[in-house]
Parts: sequence; structure tokens; C-alpha cells
Amino acid sequence: MNPGILTILRCPLSREELSLISIRRAEEGGIEEGILCAASGPCYPVLDGLPRLLPDAMIEHEAFLKKHLPDFSERKSKTLTLFSAEIERAVKKNKRTRQSFSAEWEGHDYEKGKTWELGIEDQLLRFFKESGEDRNSLSGKRMLDAGCGNGHLAMEISRLGAEVFAMDFSGSVLRAKQVNCSSLCHFIQGDVEFPPFEASAFGLVHSSGVLIHTSDTRRSFRILSGLVKPGGKISIWVYRKRKEILHRFFNRVRNFSSQLPPFFQRIFLGLCIFTPALFIKRLKGNRQDPHELWVEVLDWFTPEFRWEHEEAEVLNWFREEAFSDFCIRDENHWGFNVTGIRS
Repeated sequence: MNPGILTILRCPLSREELSLISIRRAEEGGIEEGILCAASGPCYPVLDGLPRLLPDAMIEHEAFLKKHLPDFSERKSKTLTLFSAEIERAVKKNKRTRQSFSAEWEGHDYEKGKTWELGIEDQLLRFFKESGEDRNSLSGKRMLDAGCGNGHLAMEISRLGAEVFAMDFSGSVLRAKQVNCSSLCHFIQGDVEFPPFEASAFGLVHSSGVLIHTSDTRRSFRILSGLVKPGGKISIWVYRKRKEILHRFFNRVRNFSSQLPPFFQRIFLGLCIFTPALFIKRLKGNRQDPHELWVEVLDWFTPEFRWEHEEAEVLNWFREEAFSDFCIRDENHWGFNVTGIRS
């Protein structure tokens, strides 16, 4: 972790500034192990150079924190007293979805792999179309990639001169950080419903296909909106409502599959969805890589939440949050992107 990013980090529970206790530094000067502390009690580990700023971090990483913080027990007691409802909600809503997305990106090939059937250059072109940015406009901007997944796009954007904070609540960010070579790309494990940043911190907030996997898309959009500075942009991509019989049938299947334990989930999806889909694609001459298809299957059938929205509904969100010049900049049969400017 680059200590310089501490200026915009905030406790995801209390919104306080965080102080850093350095335990072990990396060879290049960053923090390899440390603890981020809020005055009211919450604390969060930095492990493998990655800040773990999830609401339930004190529970998940209790052994590490207890070892290095003499007052950990007191801090934990205060935190659970002040923020028990928030932590309980985060644990309940995130458990299955975190497992889902960790599995989804664990085999991503950063050399040749595609994301949603797009190579990295095509991903950049789609990002430019959605956000209204280009290769020359990003330099010097501070951007949040909220729900960065495998992090590949965030790394490429940072190479164009933007300082990118790439956040995801799954374990995908650890592997992304390990392959990251850009000093302008900072990976953080965090939750879009409890973002660990100060208000109005970013000139651009980008969230593609993420908010619809939270417990409430509208609420998550409102939370992210508060991170956009005046004159800055927010760009989101969501699923659209579709009425085809097969689509509605698959959504009913996911209502069942998303509740299965991970082991049985993989068996069920492998036999009943992935194998038939791959067979049909091959009959049609589609040579999609099996791993890419498996990622698509996991994305649809394993997250706890998967919401779909009407275009007018999402445009109204931008209006209600006082964005201007908002419009649909890209769309396909699965969903659409809306981008707007903070007034």
C-alpha cells in the first residue's frame, strides 16, 4: 500500500480519517503489513500490501489484529456496540456474493484472457464510449473503479495517466495487486455500499455491472454519487429488464442456484447450464473460450442479488441526485450505460 493514499481513505463504518500503524514495509517502500485505525474503534489490516477495508474486517482478520494491537479487545467491543447493525448487514448480504465473485475471477489470464469476450484494447474502447473520456483526457484525473473485478481495465486506465483506485470486495483484488505494475493504480478491498473514501474525492467514478449485484441498486448509486466532486462524472452500467421466456426462466433458475452451497452450485451449473450452453455454442460455430463462458455462467447464476432496471428509472436516479448532461451512452440487449456530470 502506498502511504500517500491515506489522505482520502476513510473508515467505511464511521467515516472518520484513518491513522496508520506500519508493521512491515515492502522493498519498494510501500506498506506490506499494517493496521488502519479510526478514533472511534474500528480497525482494518493491510495484508500483502492490500488495505482490507470491509465493514467486517475486525471479525475476519481478528487473529492478525489482536496480535498487533494491545487494545484490540477494547476496540472490538466499542465497534460492535456502535456499528453492530451495519456489520451484521454487511456480513449477511455479502457472504454468497463475495464467494461468487472470488471464484469468477480466480482463473483470469492477465496476458491473453478476455473479460466479457473483450480483449483489453476493446475494453478500453468501450470504457471511452461509456465515460466520454479518451486517451488524452484521463491524465491527472483521480478515478474510482467501483467493483473492479479482475482489475485489468483499471491497470490499463492508470497507464494513461489517471490515478485509479480499484476496489472490489472479493478476493480478486489480491491477485490483481500481485500482477499490477502501475504505481498509479491502487487496489483496495472494499464494499460499494460502505465505500472507504472521503466525500467528493473523485473526478470520475466508474462502476460497470456491479451495482445490480448489491442489495439495492438505487441505494448503492446514491452512495457512490457522494464520492463524485462537482464537475466530475459518474458512469454506471446496469442490466435491463427483459421479457423473453428463456430469460425469465433462467432468472428463476438463478433464484434456486444462488442459494446452493458453493460445491453443489458448481456441480449443478456445470451439468445443467455450462455444458449444454457450450455444446449449443459449438454447434453454432461459436468458439468462445470455455473459461470465459464459465465466468458468464457464474456471473448470472451465483450472486445473491441480480437486479434489472428500466432506462427511464435509471435516468431518473441521475436527475434525483442532481447530475446534469446525463444520457445513455452505450447499450445492448443485456443492459445499458448511463453517464452524468455532478452539478
